[in-house]
Amino acid sequence: MRNAVDLPNRHADLFLRLCLQNQGRLSKSKRQMDEYIRLTEAEITG
Repeated sequence: MRNAVDLPNRHADLFLRLCLQNQGRLSKSKRQMDEYIRLTEAEITG
């Protein structure tokens, strides 16, 4: 993940926790969070 997307450590850690809580996917509502809104679909599903 860190090779594909440049996120601060705390945002990357939160991203992973959110995905783990949702069967490996980032929910549509979480994709709208300020930390992740700039990520493309390809970066999220990567």
